Amino acid sequence: MDRTTTRRSIRARLRGFTLLEVLIALVVLSIGLLGIAALQGVGLRSSHGAQLASQAGLLAYDMADRIRANPRTLDTYNGRSTDEIDCEQALPTAPLEAADLAEWACTVETLLPGGAGSIVGVQDGITGVITYTITVEWEDRQVEEGGEPWNYVLVIEL
Repeated sequence: MDRTTTRRSIRARLRGFTLLEVLIALVVLSIGLLGIAALQGVGLRSSHGAQLASQAGLLAYDMADRIRANPRTLDTYNGRSTDEIDCEQALPTAPLEAADLAEWACTVETLLPGGAGSIVGVQDGITGVITYTITVEWEDRQVEEGGEPWNYVLVIEL
């Protein structure tokens, strides 16, 4: 056998093998791309959840600033919740605490899915320090179905 015949016979045997390699590479690449797409979906859900948590934190601090700006008595903000406000009606403009609560409640309900908020105050009988607990709750519908609502709790002292 001469060299030319040997080369031709080797080429003839390897022709189908390269096509098989290409098909295997395509399958491996497809599985990798599917994995990347799945990670992209998880990343989007996590990003949305983080955005909602950040928004809840900002809303809680917003209410804390409103309380600090208008610190009258314990009863001014104690026991208030977003359930008291109907955002479809005209919001009150006076007194200031009613306007603050109405604006905050409507913002919570608008920006957070299933959003709700509450304020609970306790006054220390000895020192007179008032401690407010501001809670903001929401539902993250992209993460879990029918689970417990997420919440952000902020405690401030005046």
